[in-house]
Amino acid sequence: MMPILTADENETILQTLLQGGQQARAAASDSFEVFEKGREDYVTTVDQALDQYFSQAFARQFPQDGIVTEENQGSAAAFQNDYRRLWFIDPIDGTEDFIHRGENYSVMVGLLASHQPLAGWVYAPAQSRLY
Repeated sequence: MMPILTADENETILQTLLQGGQQARAAASDSFEVFEKGREDYVTTVDQALDQYFSQAFARQFPQDGIVTEENQGSAAAFQNDYRRLWFIDPIDGTEDFIHRGENYSVMVGLLASHQPLAGWVYAPAQSRLY
């Protein structure tokens, strides 16, 4: 049986999360715009930029896989396709804390294969914690 991911693929994922998380941490001290996307549900220009960064990075690394991201509603169409693997990306989980310059936010990626959850990565850049 083939491994879910090769060691090189996992290392690339980790580096992508670390780089994106550090972008978030740097942006947290800069000015950014905040929009309400739903009742008490917010998105920032940082969420949107990181959504694009992660989408492009995972599309390059895993071109045969589907990608669903929180900030790109159109990406949910990937559910309709018959992808063997689906990546789920939340560019900033804890946006409200991020908006208030808190440290309790993270970047999150999950992997679903054949409709089963297989792996997940969480990076809390303000706390330098990677799970």
